[in-house]
Amino acid sequence: MNPLSELKHLPEHYYNLVKRVFHQLSIRQKIILGYGLSLGVAVLGTTAGLLIGRSHYQQARYQMIMADEESHLFSTLQGELLEIQSYQQGIVPFLNQKPRLLQEASELKTNVAEAEKLFSQLEEFSRSTSQADLLALLKKYDGTVSLYFQQLRTLLDQISSLVSSPQEVPKAQELILQFSQSKTALDFYEFSQELNKIAKTVRDHQEEADQAQNQASVLQALIIISSILLSTAIAATLAIYTSYIIVRPLQTLNFVAQKVTQENNFDLRVSVTTKDEVGTLADSLNQLIQQVKYLLKEQKAEAEARLIQSEKLSSLGRMIAGIAHEINNPINFIYGNLSSAKTYI
Repeated sequence: MNPLSELKHLPEHYYNLVKRVFHQLSIRQKIILGYGLSLGVAVLGTTAGLLIGRSHYQQARYQMIMADEESHLFSTLQGELLEIQSYQQGIVPFLNQKPRLLQEASELKTNVAEAEKLFSQLEEFSRSTSQADLLALLKKYDGTVSLYFQQLRTLLDQISSLVSSPQEVPKAQELILQFSQSKTALDFYEFSQELNKIAKTVRDHQEEADQAQNQASVLQALIIISSILLSTAIAATLAIYTSYIIVRPLQTLNFVAQKVTQENNFDLRVSVTTKDEVGTLADSLNQLIQQVKYLLKEQKAEAEARLIQSEKLSSLGRMIAGIAHEINNPINFIYGNLSSAKTYI
C-alpha cells in the first residue's frame, strides 16, 4: 500500500479503535469517561490559556522593566555628568576658601566615581539588551570619559595642593581654565550633547515597552477568554456526543419495540453494536421477539390442528346421521307392516 494512503487511513483507524473500545464500556463508565474528558478539556484549555497569556504578559513586563532600568541609568548618568560640570565651573569661587574647596573637591570626586560606575553599568546593560545605538555611543566615548575623569582627579589634587598659599590661586585658576579648554574636556562635552540627543531614543524605548505591556494585558485577557470559550465549546461537544452515543441505542431499541407491537412484525431485530447494558437489553429483546414468534407459530399450528379435528368430527357426525337415517327408514317400514303381516299369516 502507498505510504501516503496509509497516512490518510491512520485517523480512521484510530477512530474505529476508539469507537470499539468505547462500545465495550458500560453506561456508567461511558458517562464517567465522557464528562471526565469534558471537564479535563475545560480545565486544561483554561490553564493553557492562562499560561500563554501570562507568558505574553511576563515578556512585555520584562521589556518594560528593562526599559525602565535603561531610562533610570541613563537619566542618572546624565544628572551626574551635569553635576560634575557644574561643580567644575563652581569650584573657582572657593579657591580662597580651602576648607570649602576641599569639601567641594571631595563631593566632585564622589560624583566622578558614581559617574564611572553608572557608565560601566549602562554599557553592560546596553550590551546585554542589544541596544546598538547607545552601546556604539558608549564605546565611542569610553576612552574619552575615562581620560576625562582621570584628568579631573589629577586637577583636583593639584588645586588642593596649590590653594595652601594665596599666591598660588591664580595658578589654580589657570589650570582650571586650561582643563576646560582641553581636547579631552571638549570631547567630554560633546559626549554629553550626544547623550542628550539619544535621550529621545531611550524615551521611545520606554514608551514602546509601556505600549507593549498594555497590549500584552489586553492580549492576555483575550487569550484567557478565548481559551475558556473554546474549552467550554469542546467540553459541551464531548458531553453532547457522549449523551448521543448513550441515547441513540435506546432510541433504536424503543423504535423496534413499537414497530413490533404496532405491525406484529416479528421478523424485526435490534442491531447490537455495544456490549453495555443497552446491548444486553437489545439482545434480550431480540430473543424475546424470537420466542414470541416461535410461540405464535406453535399456537397457529395447534389451532389449525384443532380446526382439522373439528371438521373431521363434524364430517363423521354427518355420515353417522346419514347412515342412521338410511337404517331407520327400512326399520320403520318393517315395523309399520308387522300388524298386516300377522293378519295375513
